[in-house]
Amino acid sequence: MAISFRFIPTKGIKLHIAEAGEQGSPVLILLHGFPEFWYAWIHQIEFFAAAGFHVIAPDQRGYNLSDKPQGVKNYGLDILCEDIIGLLDHEKVQKCYLVGHDWGAMVSWVLAMKYPERFYKLGILNVPHPTVMKKNLTNSKEQRKKSAYMFFFQLPFLPEYILKKNNFLYLVKTLKKRTKKGAFSAEELEIYRKAWAQKGALTGILNWYRGMFRAAPTRARTNRISIPAHIFWGENDYVLGRNLAEQSMKYLENGEITFFQATHWIMHEIPDELNEALLRFLVESKTNHIF
Repeated sequence: MAISFRFIPTKGIKLHIAEAGEQGSPVLILLHGFPEFWYAWIHQIEFFAAAGFHVIAPDQRGYNLSDKPQGVKNYGLDILCEDIIGLLDHEKVQKCYLVGHDWGAMVSWVLAMKYPERFYKLGILNVPHPTVMKKNLTNSKEQRKKSAYMFFFQLPFLPEYILKKNNFLYLVKTLKKRTKKGAFSAEELEIYRKAWAQKGALTGILNWYRGMFRAAPTRARTNRISIPAHIFWGENDYVLGRNLAEQSMKYLENGEITFFQATHWIMHEIPDELNEALLRFLVESKTNHIF
């Protein structure tokens, strides 16, 4: 099924979305992370549309063609979550399936904690539960070293300069470092460069990290996930080790975990294997009243 594009108003901004699948089918929201945009899901959108979902993959705020409001205060997790709730409200979707990767996974975790009534199931790719991430950044010297780039991104101006230098070489290396050869083609990297070159995009995507420290989210009623959840994890991730995935399991009331021989960029490296595993999770269970 072909991918189409449009803009959706939500919470005072417009989000650019990619979508595929029949209107009226169960909705599957796919949330990308840093430094990607909707194209992160290029191997998933049409697959899940063909499987019977109406797939919606937004460029989240600050990214690609979506609006890029100024100011770090506009990139706190509360606001990022409200964007997605606003998207669902605009589309008149009361309840859907949710899958996120990287920063999109962090947003997905918080959405599932704060708005469990809006989601049937939660799929998480290669980002730990927020409580686990916070504890490891606080208590683990090793994790702080691995995540040093997050602290570098807090600086003004310099990170933007570094990211743009040499035709976005830093960001290209972020995608390609230790990644399976061929996961990102030269043509695809040009598509990413075009997205990064959008006016205000570099500051927008960096503000997600800045907002992490300066626009902390309000506390949810609980940090436990009550809806069915499954963590899919590339265990060769050089920044986020499998121990973080394992630690996240204690916050899932109905959860599973699957490890793959892949890095952080699991959707690009092993799309067929991931898609089949993710589909099984989304459609299984006798209590699922949609499929």
